[in-house]
Amino acid sequence: MVVDNSSDRDRDVSLALIGDATKGSLGAAWMDGVAESQRTLSVPAGRLAVCAAEFAFEYQPENVSTPDAESLLEAVDRRIRCLSDRYGDLRIEGGGWFADFLVRSAELARQSSLHAADGSSIGSFWGSNATPIPDVWTRDLFYTAMSSAQFDLDDAIGTIDFLARTALPRAPWGKENEVDPRDDGLSHSLGNAASAVALAGLTAETFGADEVFTRARHLRDHGDELAWVLLGQRPAPGELYPSHYISDGPSRGDFHTGSNVLAWYALTVLARYAERFGIDESRARDLSAVAADLRESLDRRCVVDEGTGRSFVEGVNRDGSVVAGHDGEESDLTLASSYGFAGRFDPRVVRHAQQAFTAANPYYDEGAGGVTFWDWDDYNGVTFPAYIHKLASASSEADLLSPLEDIRRLTDLDGSLWWWPLSHRNPDSSHVKRGLGKCGWCAGAFVQRFVHDIFGVRRHADSKSVVFSPAMPWRSARWDRLPFLTGSIDVAYDTIEHHVQTRLRNNAESTLTVTLEAPVPVGCVVEDIRVNGENGRYQSAILDEFGRVVVRAVEDIEPGQDLVLDVRVSAVRN
Repeated sequence: MVVDNSSDRDRDVSLALIGDATKGSLGAAWMDGVAESQRTLSVPAGRLAVCAAEFAFEYQPENVSTPDAESLLEAVDRRIRCLSDRYGDLRIEGGGWFADFLVRSAELARQSSLHAADGSSIGSFWGSNATPIPDVWTRDLFYTAMSSAQFDLDDAIGTIDFLARTALPRAPWGKENEVDPRDDGLSHSLGNAASAVALAGLTAETFGADEVFTRARHLRDHGDELAWVLLGQRPAPGELYPSHYISDGPSRGDFHTGSNVLAWYALTVLARYAERFGIDESRARDLSAVAADLRESLDRRCVVDEGTGRSFVEGVNRDGSVVAGHDGEESDLTLASSYGFAGRFDPRVVRHAQQAFTAANPYYDEGAGGVTFWDWDDYNGVTFPAYIHKLASASSEADLLSPLEDIRRLTDLDGSLWWWPLSHRNPDSSHVKRGLGKCGWCAGAFVQRFVHDIFGVRRHADSKSVVFSPAMPWRSARWDRLPFLTGSIDVAYDTIEHHVQTRLRNNAESTLTVTLEAPVPVGCVVEDIRVNGENGRYQSAILDEFGRVVVRAVEDIEPGQDLVLDVRVSAVRN
């Protein structure tokens, strides 16, 4: 804890550590080794005071130990170094706030997870603060854990196991049994049902399938069961899977677009790792066929052309009518590129995200400049997942500046995100609502979208390969010591005079297959391509990414070696 006395006179500050005697005793030891619940600090004018405490939650107060100052500070230092190693060192020229915010978001996501005394996952709150009702928020946990799929294998494995045990109930229970007692786990929430397998797929990309399938004890049986259910309820040709809910909010339409996108990814993961799930070749082929049919049905039924181009819709009904707009708490179209369903600049997704912040969206709150959480009473407000979805509205690097600035503008002073940052019809971000609680969902979704699509680094452990394809609105950025396999990688992007350069250094112990892509600025012409200083025009490719031009080079890079792609262009705009 840091107390900053910026006033012109000395101040006494009282700090209290409060526990709940009905749920356990809170023991606290300050850095000088004194155990007490409250103390007063004298802070001179214009000075800082730093105070540290260790907390122990015990039902028996006599079990609370009192560490000495040295051991407490050593423990804090070890923890900071551990977390620093996990995230590497990200630096962005002109975007330093977002480099810090990525780490802060990963920490908010990590702090949202709940664990039992033995370290196993037992779900998630809404965010890093305790919720007023004793519920586990399953869908929140899925998006929260996307940060773990990038940085924290242990937490990702625990979350996969928890979701595998809980996300596919055989029958509704509690109040939901009164809504539709005929529901099963799939029709109640298609997205929840797919979440364990989907998270396993994302985690396996970063850390490897062996790590995931040998450690997630319940994943194999759950995946096998989910495969039977998805095949057993296979939609007719041209149809989609029905679903009543996203999370606690309803799915829009009889067939919800984003939930079916996530189901497509789960089908793809089940087919890709069929042997590890105990799925035979015949069923694996069936799963691939259902995935292909589902993709085709999504494009045919959930994409419309209203004169400005083809765009996804929120959902469709059995009679063929479409659900307009964007539900503020839907994130699977936001992450469609991470699932491999659509490119990061796919116009169908871009237009859907753009329309979310216009009058064409019935849930858009023009007064607040955000998307409301599906009703208009004074309890809730505009919801933060919509601002993460706005990142998908960018059709170029420059277009990212506005949605990124919205996120920065609505981030609280401590770097956290609130579920409902503004009340209805309130555009003044200086009068925040701070509604519901901190938003672990958005923290995890932001980390995934930023790493995969904006910074554009994708690590594939099983193939020992890395793709670095930046699409960021800044001129220069580098990420050193980004963990991968048994070591790390350093990746960097620069625009220098008439050159665009991407590079990677292999600090791992294995040879890596590295794909580097350098974006060509709009209006510029490629004049020369160099790969590690040599003529690269014949071993590189110039590609079109939905109207965006990139140069690609692929090489095998040994440990300790670099790959540098340098593209000279006619001009680089400031």
